[in-house]
Amino acid sequence: MFYTGVSWLREMFFQKKYGYQTVIREYGRDREKTEKLLKTVGKALLLLEDIRETEEEYPLAVFSAEISGNPHYFDQGTTAGQLLVHGMCYAAQTDYPENAHQWRELLLSGGIVPDNISSIVHIYGLRLQVRGEWHPAYDAFCRRQEPCAVTMENLQELTAVQPTGDKVYKEGNVTMYLRPAAECCRETDTLFAG
Repeated sequence: MFYTGVSWLREMFFQKKYGYQTVIREYGRDREKTEKLLKTVGKALLLLEDIRETEEEYPLAVFSAEISGNPHYFDQGTTAGQLLVHGMCYAAQTDYPENAHQWRELLLSGGIVPDNISSIVHIYGLRLQVRGEWHPAYDAFCRRQEPCAVTMENLQELTAVQPTGDKVYKEGNVTMYLRPAAECCRETDTLFAG
């Protein structure tokens, strides 16, 4: 994989793909930080080869923390996460994932298990519109005054959101759902947790 990491960088700059635009953008912002970023992604690609050989599975947060000290370093949507995926795509000779499902499959193929909890948002009293129409399933949860879980993949297709209540709360601790949402919120409140 060391060879893969080096050849990925070479091909990135030669072909101007595999994350090239991201690297150029970041380099324009902070040269030293970008150099460190590329070294860290290279280190991650090297560890991926070891993981593949042992056939172990690593949770994404553990993998990220082991490489960078930050369990969220390679999360989906972070610059480091995007570059890691570009490097993995280069190594696998596959296209960059178009959605969360493909991203998850790519990571799993490399022995990395994405964190399911951080890939899900819990909502209560929040209507969701998909492709211009209010989604009937989420409306049903609102009518029944029940919380529901929404995947990040589903959230990517939203065109609008509308709280059913007067106040909106964001709760970072998903475990609060161990209690009924009705105990945490009034009927006129909206809550989302992730």
